[in-house]
Amino acid sequence: MAVALQLLDRELRVVLAESCTAGNVAASLACIPGISRCLCGSFVVYRCDSKSRWLSVPELMLDNSVDGPVSERVTQQMAWNALRLTPEADISIAVTGELGPGVVPVSKDGLVYISIADASGIRITEDYRLKLPTPGSQTDFIQRKARRDEATQLVLRRLGKYLIEN
Repeated sequence: MAVALQLLDRELRVVLAESCTAGNVAASLACIPGISRCLCGSFVVYRCDSKSRWLSVPELMLDNSVDGPVSERVTQQMAWNALRLTPEADISIAVTGELGPGVVPVSKDGLVYISIADASGIRITEDYRLKLPTPGSQTDFIQRKARRDEATQLVLRRLGKYLIEN
C-alpha cells in the first residue's frame, strides 16, 4: 500500500478519527509490516456521544441542523482534536459520512467528508460523493460494507495525495 510506504519513508506519524469507516482505515494500514512506527492509532467515533466525549466535538454542532454529525465543521473538529490528543502524531485525518440507508435526506446519502490536520492547523477538508448505490434495505450488509470500503479507499487516497503535496 503506497500511502503506508510514504509514511514509513518520511517517518511521519498519523492518528485517525474514523466515523463511517469504523476503524477500517487503521485496519488497512495495519496490514503493512513496520507500520507501528507510523500509525499512532484511531479514534473510532461512530456515535455522536463518542465524538463529543472522546474528541470534544461540541454537542450543539452535532445536533445542529446546519452541521450535524456528517459535516465539514464536525470533521475538522475531529481531525484537530485527534491531533491535539495525540502529541506524538504529525498528521491527523478524520472521516465522517452517510453510508445509508437511513433517515437522512437524499442530499446527504453517500456524502463523505475528509479533513487533514497538522501542526499548522486544518490543512484540507473535502467532501466526496460515494459512487456505489445506497443499500436497498437495513439488512443489505454487503452493499453497506462495499460503501464503507469505498470511503476507506477515499481516505487512503486523500492521505496519499496530501503526502505527495506536502
